[in-house]
Amino acid sequence: MRLNALKISAHVNIVLSVVFIVFAVITSQNTSMGFLTDKMSLSLLSVFCLFALILVALFALETADLRRKGRLISVFGAGEKNKKALSTVLVGGFLASVLTFAFSVAFIVLVLVSEAIGPDEIMNSLKTVYSLVFLSLTDIFLSVIALFTVRKIERFEEQLLPAAEDK
Repeated sequence: MRLNALKISAHVNIVLSVVFIVFAVITSQNTSMGFLTDKMSLSLLSVFCLFALILVALFALETADLRRKGRLISVFGAGEKNKKALSTVLVGGFLASVLTFAFSVAFIVLVLVSEAIGPDEIMNSLKTVYSLVFLSLTDIFLSVIALFTVRKIERFEEQLLPAAEDK
């Protein structure tokens, strides 16, 4: 159940990340289009940030569950290549999770503040646009790592099923 939620969340985050990268590029070229200042865009940004936070939570729960069960090495294998994959998932996933969490919370606050002050001054700032691109890229990285981890877990569980049926 949690693996399916993690897969769905990762795919939604990738799509929303690409949407906001496109919005950011368009806004950096022409701020009068209002792609980041429109009320609907701000609502979509809030949804994107919430999905990013859900992805961070699900990924953290899944890796913690694997650690608790002592299955990390079993899922990823013991070879040198697999150790690199495992360290990428743990270190890269942790860093991407922290950055995604921080930027998502910051953008939720930014959306709330921009509604009070006026979105034009805040959301059309180049720092905001670049920060949004950075959030989107770290979220894509985290989503890919999460999907890679899910696939490794599914393969591991598929290998366990025939062994359990033989007994």
